[in-house]
Amino acid sequence: MEGGTLLRGEPEVRKYALTKKDLFPNQKFKHNEGDKVLKKGKYKFIPTFPSTATRKITMCKDAYDYMVSSACPEWFKNPKEWKKMNEEQRLTLHLSRTCQHFGGKSFTYQIIDD
Repeated sequence: MEGGTLLRGEPEVRKYALTKKDLFPNQKFKHNEGDKVLKKGKYKFIPTFPSTATRKITMCKDAYDYMVSSACPEWFKNPKEWKKMNEEQRLTLHLSRTCQHFGGKSFTYQIIDD
């Protein structure tokens, strides 16, 4: 699906040093006076990393039986072509329409036998 969220990683401690050059970047300094450290410190940084958005749906056996049946759905234009398809092709067409309905980009599926 489009979108996602940011997940937090392990916090890490980072150090910093503030110099005269940092405070006054346009000013010219003699010798190494601009490199003089005015303040040192540390802070806690929490990195984030993206996680993709997913949606999991479960369909019953009746839905599966309908999707793989030779009965042509109303949205498919050519019933003869529908009957020539194998069960996996029919199921894939139904699931791709379901994916589009929910605003998904791609899908995977797993058939579980009871």
